[in-house]
Amino acid sequence: MTYSFGVCQREGCSHSHEEHADNQKCKKCSCVGFFRDSKITNSLQEQYIQKVIDLKTKFGNILDATEHLNEDFPSMAKSFFNEKENENNEFWNKLTKENQSLAEEVNEVLSEYGKSGRIALEGRSHNVLEVITKLMHHGANYQLSLNFIHEMILGHLVVMFRVYVKDVSKIMFERDEKSKDDWKKLSDDERETQVRFLAENHIRDIAKQLNKNFGLKLKLDEDFDEFAECFYRRDIFVHNQGFPNKIYKDRTSYTGPDIQLKPDNNYIKNIICLMRKYSEIIEEYCLEKYMYVVNTNKKGNVTHIDLTKGGGEIILEKKDQKT
Repeated sequence: MTYSFGVCQREGCSHSHEEHADNQKCKKCSCVGFFRDSKITNSLQEQYIQKVIDLKTKFGNILDATEHLNEDFPSMAKSFFNEKENENNEFWNKLTKENQSLAEEVNEVLSEYGKSGRIALEGRSHNVLEVITKLMHHGANYQLSLNFIHEMILGHLVVMFRVYVKDVSKIMFERDEKSKDDWKKLSDDERETQVRFLAENHIRDIAKQLNKNFGLKLKLDEDFDEFAECFYRRDIFVHNQGFPNKIYKDRTSYTGPDIQLKPDNNYIKNIICLMRKYSEIIEEYCLEKYMYVVNTNKKGNVTHIDLTKGGGEIILEKKDQKT
C-alpha cells in the first residue's frame, strides 16, 4: 500500500494536500507549495509508521491464509472422505466374503443402532464392536467436518481481530496528545491490562472506546452491523452450540427461528472481506492522525511513502517537488 504525508508541515499551515491544488498556493492560508519535512527518514516517526504497517500486514497474512483454507478445505475434505468410503467398501466386501456370519451380525447391530443408539452395542462381542468402530471411523461425516472448520475459522478470526485492535491501540495511546503523558506513567503490565480490557469488550463497545479515546469511527455504514454480528455468532457457538440466545438476539435484533446458525463457506468469505475493511480503516486512521501519512491510492498526492517495494522498506519518492 502506498502512503503520503497528510498535512503540510510548513510553519503556520498544517493543511492537507487537497488544499494545495496542483501543489500551488494553499486555499486556506498564504502558504505556497506543499511542504514535507525531509527529516522523517530514519526517525522515530518512521519506526512507528513501519510498526503500524507491520501489524496490518501480519493480520492481512492471517486473512489470506484463512481465505485459502476456506476455499480449499471443502475439496480436500471431499477427496479425503471419498478415499475413506472406498476403503470402507473394500473392507466390507472382504468381510462379507471371508466371514459372512460376522457381517450379518454387524448389519443387524447397525440397523438397531439407527433406532436405539448405543444401547444396540451392549453385550456385543469384541469382533463385532471392532468392525463397527472401523466402519464408523471411516464413515465420519463430511458435512460435520465442514461445519467444524467454519466454526474454527470464525472463532480464530474474531480472536485475531481483537489482538490487532489491542496492538494498534498501544501505539495510539502512546502517540495521542491526550493520553500519552498518562500512558508513560503506567507499568508494562498496566498498559497491557488497559488495551486488553479495550479489545476484549463486545465489538460495539470496542467501537465506542476507539471513538472516545482516539476519535476513530468504525461504525461508518450499514456494514458494521454485519461485521458486529460475526462476533456475537462466535459467542453463541462457544456458549450455546450455535443457537441464538438472549444476548445474541438483543445485540443483533435477530427475530428468526431458534435454529443452529451455521457459518458456511459464503459467510466466511464475507467476514474475511469485512475484517479487511475494518482493519484497513484502523490502520489508515492511525497513520493519518498520528504519523501524518495518508493512503495515496485514495488521495492522489505528489510526495508519498511507498511501502510496496524493497521487502517492506520505507522508500521516499519525490516527483517534481523539493522538500
